[in-house]
Amino acid sequence: YLADETGHPFKKADVEAGETEHLPIVTGIGRDEMRTAPHETSELITRAFGVIARWRANAMRPEISEVHVDVHHSVTLRTYDRGVAIQLGALRELEERLTTFDAAWTELSDAERARVTALHLDARSDQVTVAFAKD
Repeated sequence: YLADETGHPFKKADVEAGETEHLPIVTGIGRDEMRTAPHETSELITRAFGVIARWRANAMRPEISEVHVDVHHSVTLRTYDRGVAIQLGALRELEERLTTFDAAWTELSDAERARVTALHLDARSDQVTVAFAKD
């Protein structure tokens, strides 16, 4: 579905016609949720849009193709280029997690960044776990 800036889904997307090209996708929100809790769903979609906006505030960060929101409202981002999973965790601590991501990403060399498959930002500390692809 396509959603407006207020998070309200307004149209089923025609993927084959290219309507979703270059648009980040919000996943993890089911159709049943949209029907039974439309206000809460719109609010969650709007918060996901906010994550994208805050992510894009730093041009050094990789471009995002997907924001996945799980049942606990934890966020995982996926990059366009290689589908790297960036597990940010709960929305309520987003700014701190973005700062931690930036610090970790800056420490990686270009060669290391090219091998990253996932980053997990720990909710209880400022630690980052980075998974690399095998050579």
